[in-house]
Amino acid sequence: MLLVKKQVGSISSSERGSRGTIITAPFCCSATRKFILLTLIFPRKKRYPRYLNNMSPGTLDLVTDNGWISTDTGYSNLRRRNKKQNKCLLIMDNHSTHRSIQVSDYASKNDVMSY
Repeated sequence: MLLVKKQVGSISSSERGSRGTIITAPFCCSATRKFILLTLIFPRKKRYPRYLNNMSPGTLDLVTDNGWISTDTGYSNLRRRNKKQNKCLLIMDNHSTHRSIQVSDYASKNDVMSY
């Protein structure tokens, strides 16, 4: 008689462990090492200004249900780039939240080449 064992596993973030919450921080940097101001995406329904206590001035706090980047938060972060700079290259994977008409329109009008 052959016994078949069904094993169900799960994937979870090793960074989170059992103690904390994941906060997304999309970083943008130019080839000349200039950074866009920090953006933090919290897993919340609404924003709490106290989360920015002791953060660098200009830090943008955004919220999504799960703390991950979304189409709207990605667009908000992209709009923070310095428009006085020359062309910009935006490299993204093909996750559905990273691609939108809104981002494509912004990119074509503001010298941002997206791949």
